[in-house]
Amino acid sequence: MIKNYLLLAWRNARKHASLSLIQLLGLSVGFASCLLIFIYISHERNYDRFN
Repeated sequence: MIKNYLLLAWRNARKHASLSLIQLLGLSVGFASCLLIFIYISHERNYDRFN
């Protein structure tokens, strides 16, 4: 069942390559920004903890 889903997703990605590239780029930018926000918040919360 999963093999069929992956095959269908692969065919759709090849058929609409530009749309897939835009979506993948947006997903990676969103993930990177979320990770940077998490790192910033973590750093700000641990600023005075060493004392």
